[in-house]
Amino acid sequence: MTSADRQPTNRLGIRAGPARPLLERDGELAALQEAVAAARAGEGRLVAIEGSAGIGKSSLLAESRAIASGAGMRVLGARAGEHEAEFAFGVVRQLFEQALANASADQRAELLAGAAALVEPLFPALRPGPAPALADSPFAMQHGLYWLAANMAYLKPTCLIVDDLHWADGPSLHWLGYLVRRLEGLPLVVVAATRPPEQGNDAALLDELLTDPAALIIQPAPLTFPSITQLTRMRLGLEPAEAFCAAVAVATGGNPLFVGALLDAIAQERLEPTGAHARAVLGLGPRAISRAVSVRLGRLPPDSIAVARAAAMLGDGSALRHAAALAELDLVVAGRAASRLVRVDLFRAADPIEFFHPVVRSALYDTIDAGTRIVLHRRAAEILAAAGAPPERAAGHLLRVAPAGDPGVVHALRVAADRALASGAYTTAVEYLRRALAEPPEGEERFEVLLELGLAERRMGAPDAVGRLEAAMHAATEPTRRAWAGLEYGRTLFYANRLAGAITVLSEASDALGDDDPDLKERFDAEIIATARWVADFYPLAAERLAAIDETELHGGGGSAQLLATLAVDEAVRCGSREQATRRARQALAMGVLQDEDAIGYQHAVNALFMTGETEKACAAYEQPYGEPGDGETPSRCRTCLASSRTSGFDSVACLTPNPTFARDLSSAEPPRRPRLPSSGTPAHSQRS
Repeated sequence: MTSADRQPTNRLGIRAGPARPLLERDGELAALQEAVAAARAGEGRLVAIEGSAGIGKSSLLAESRAIASGAGMRVLGARAGEHEAEFAFGVVRQLFEQALANASADQRAELLAGAAALVEPLFPALRPGPAPALADSPFAMQHGLYWLAANMAYLKPTCLIVDDLHWADGPSLHWLGYLVRRLEGLPLVVVAATRPPEQGNDAALLDELLTDPAALIIQPAPLTFPSITQLTRMRLGLEPAEAFCAAVAVATGGNPLFVGALLDAIAQERLEPTGAHARAVLGLGPRAISRAVSVRLGRLPPDSIAVARAAAMLGDGSALRHAAALAELDLVVAGRAASRLVRVDLFRAADPIEFFHPVVRSALYDTIDAGTRIVLHRRAAEILAAAGAPPERAAGHLLRVAPAGDPGVVHALRVAADRALASGAYTTAVEYLRRALAEPPEGEERFEVLLELGLAERRMGAPDAVGRLEAAMHAATEPTRRAWAGLEYGRTLFYANRLAGAITVLSEASDALGDDDPDLKERFDAEIIATARWVADFYPLAAERLAAIDETELHGGGGSAQLLATLAVDEAVRCGSREQATRRARQALAMGVLQDEDAIGYQHAVNALFMTGETEKACAAYEQPYGEPGDGETPSRCRTCLASSRTSGFDSVACLTPNPTFARDLSSAEPPRRPRLPSSGTPAHSQRS
C-alpha cells in the first residue's frame, strides 16, 4: 500500500485528480510507466484498465496522462458517452479533432499525408464550405485513421487515452481493433478504461479487442480493509471503530468511488465512526451516489436543477448554450447555474460541460421521468440540428423519441444515415433508417427510405435486405424509380444465392422499363449476363445477351461501363483476344464511374486485367477505391484478387494468346463457385468476382 492520500475528495466522494499516489495501485502504475517507456522506444501497445464502475479506472487514466505528458509524449483523449453509441466515429473524432484543428496548415498537411487524407471528411470543421464526400468503404476509413495515428506518432510519440470504452460506438471500436493489430513498430500507446465486455454496447467487439495478444489488461482490485480504515479516518477526522470500517467495507465492496460517496453521506448524516453506528452504515450504502446526487439537487435553485438535467440529456462535452436552450434559460442565467454545479461538485467544468464522473451523469439522468425524457430528447435534437451540430448527434436523440409521423424526424435520420453509410458505419446507418421507417414516412419518401434501408442492410449483410428492396420496388409509383429498385432487388437476390429469382426479377424489371432509359437498360443487361454466368442452365441466356451487345451503340454512361467490363471479362474467360479484353477493361475503368457503382462491373474490369497479365495495372486499379498506398510489393487486396482469378479456373497469361489453342464454351463449362451475401462491414461490390 502507498502512503496516505492527502488530497480531499469532492463532496460526492469522487477524487478531483491524481495529484497524489493512489492507494494500493503501485503495480498498476508500474505497468503504465513500462507501457509508456516501451511506446517511446517504438514498441506500441494497448493497455486496457478493466473493472466495474468506480473501481478507479478513470483515476488510473489520469495517472497515465500525467506519465505520458511527463515523458514528452503527445496526449490525446476521448470519453465515450452512455447515450452516444449511435454517433459513428464519435470517439475517434474526440481523439483527433482538436489536435487537427490546432495544427498549422503545414503540420496538418503532414498529419494528413498519404492514406490519412481519406479521413479528412470526418472532420468538416477543418475546411470551410460543404463537407467533402467520405470514403465509401470501412477499410478505407480504418486504413486512413491508422495512418493519421501513425503520422502523429512518427512526428511525436503519442498516447491515446479513451475513458468508458465500453460505451464507444461500433466504428470507433472497429478502428481501435484495426490499430491494435498494427501497433508493432509505432511509438504509440493506447490506454483505455472499460467495464467488463458484457456491460458494453458491443460485447463481442470489446471482447475481441481485449483478448488481442497485444493487449495488456490491468484489473484494479477492490480496496482492502486497511485502506478503507485509512480513508475513513481521513474523511471523518476521527479514529474509526473496527466494526464501523467493516460495515463500510461490506456496504461498498471496497469500491473506491462508493467508499468515498458513502463516507460523504456518513459525514452529511453526522454519524460518528463507532461500532454502534455500523448498522446505519449498511443502510446508507447501496445507493450512496444516487442519494448524494439527489440530496445535492434538492438544495439547488430551479435553474441549476434544469441545467443539470439538460446536461444529463446532452452528455459530456456539450456546449453550455445548448444546455441553456434545452433548459429554456437565458445563457447568462445558465452560466451562473453551471458555475454553481461546479462548486457543488456535480460538474467538473461548466463550458463545455463535463461531469465529475459518468456515474453522476447517470444518476442525474435517472431523476428524469420517462415521459419528460422523450420530450427533452426531441427538443435536444431540434436544438442540435438548428445549431449545425453533426447530424449524428441529433439522430442519437431521435432514436429515443416515440414515432409520431414527423417528416422532420425522417429527414434528420436520413441525413445522419447517409453520413454513417458513407463512412462505412453500416450498422449505425441501418439503425437510423429503421427508426425513420417506423416514424413512418409518407408517399414517395417511403419508397426512398425503403430503398436506402435495403441497400444499407445489404452492405452490412443483413438478410432483411431482400424483403426490404422488394417492398421498395412495389412502393415506387414512378416507372424509372421502380426499375432502379428492381435492379437493386435483383442484385441482392444474387448476393443471397437466389440466382434464378434474381434473373427473373432483373428480366421482368428490364422488360417493364422498355427503352425509355438506355443507360439503365444497359445496367440491366450487364447484371443479367453476370448472374446468368453463374448457373449452367442460364449460360445460353448469357451468350445470347453477350452476342447482342454492339460496342458502337453504347450510350457512354455507367451502364456502358458495366457492359464493357462484362465484355472484357468474357473475352478473358473464353481465352479470346488479349488485346480486346485489355482494351475493353481499360476503357471501362477510364470512364471513372465503375468504382462508385455497387455492382460487379469494377471486379470484372480488374479481373480481366489480371487474366491478361496486366498485373501492375490491375493492382493499381484495385487499390484505388481503398486508398491503400503501394509500397513496392503487391498489396494484400491485389494478391487476394489475383488468387481469386487463378482459383476460379482462369490461367490468365497461358490462356490468352493471339491464337488461343482452346476456347471455353459458355454452354458447356462448369459453373464457378457461387457468391455469398456479403458479411457485415464489407463493401458489397467487393464480393463478386
